Amino acid sequence: MSRGYRSFAHRVDIGAPVQRVWRAFTDSATLERWTTPGATVAPRERGRMHVMFSGSEHDAAIDVMVVPQRLRLILMPVKGMPSTGEGGADAGILGG
Repeated sequence: MSRGYRSFAHRVDIGAPVQRVWRAFTDSATLERWTTPGATVAPRERGRMHVMFSGSEHDAAIDVMVVPQRLRLILMPVKGMPSTGEGGADAGILGG
């Protein structure tokens, strides 16, 4: 039964210290260097992340933030993509 939203999991292993990766996701200047100019993040629960990938703008609400190991994003619908009326969830978990 559909709950009106989509979710996915994507694992990426990064050969860098956890603190460095955490900073890439939670510091706007570092996020901007890693993604594209204009990327921003307000690193707190109920904060926001805004980035551009492949010419598309992506906005996400930060739903869960456990420093420095977990950042769960609720992805807002992207213009031009089929909509279910809801955002999708994506979780980042750092460390082993």
